[in-house]
Amino acid sequence: MTKIIVTISVSCFLLFQPEMHGQTAGVANGGISGTLKTEDGTPVDALIRIGRPSSPTGLGVTSPLPALPTVAVNLAASNTSGAFQATSLPPGTYEICATVLAGGYTDPCLWETSGTLVTVAAGQTATATITLKKAATLRVHITDTANLISDSPQGAIVLAALYAGRYYPLVKKNQDSSGRDYEIAVPFDRDVRFTIRPMGLTVVDSNNVNVTNGQVLSATYSSSGSAPAVLNYRVTGRR
Repeated sequence: MTKIIVTISVSCFLLFQPEMHGQTAGVANGGISGTLKTEDGTPVDALIRIGRPSSPTGLGVTSPLPALPTVAVNLAASNTSGAFQATSLPPGTYEICATVLAGGYTDPCLWETSGTLVTVAAGQTATATITLKKAATLRVHITDTANLISDSPQGAIVLAALYAGRYYPLVKKNQDSSGRDYEIAVPFDRDVRFTIRPMGLTVVDSNNVNVTNGQVLSATYSSSGSAPAVLNYRVTGRR
């Protein structure tokens, strides 16, 4: 499989929590000096998020998403070393997450217990190395030539990977007149399940069998196997 090698280029937006504005009175801020790597050494485009550690949702499962980002990390397109800096951080523990924009690697904040945890001391710069693991890419194509999917309760399709009590929505990667393509990077050698739930629509699978709400399929991909096949569905009408 051909690999596209690109440089690291991160663009984030500022989402500061109120207590993160400026320096805490009488306490010197610190920072994080980090390096982003992939386990196979391939440079990647990635989005790095630095925030407070994730916490349970209180609903019996742990949210796969970290707390709101509290700092933006911007890397120049010419930066091939994966180095990044975060400054003006009040002392405390931070969680570093990284999403590869093109897929193919797992975000540690989604699939592991947590992202990389770093403790920043007053007036000090902590160091961190984030190594992203290779992953399989679960891809789904929804044929919708009549353009019936409206992304509303009257015409939506919910696609997700399920693992260890967590729910991971697939991301729409492409849309044209024939339909939509969705995907998510999933860890190798784990019993990840795929679920599809039509809302207000009738949908059939590749065998022309109607899809029931919440249909769940096994989707375990071996690290020694070939790339997983695309799962194909077709919207046939409204309900």
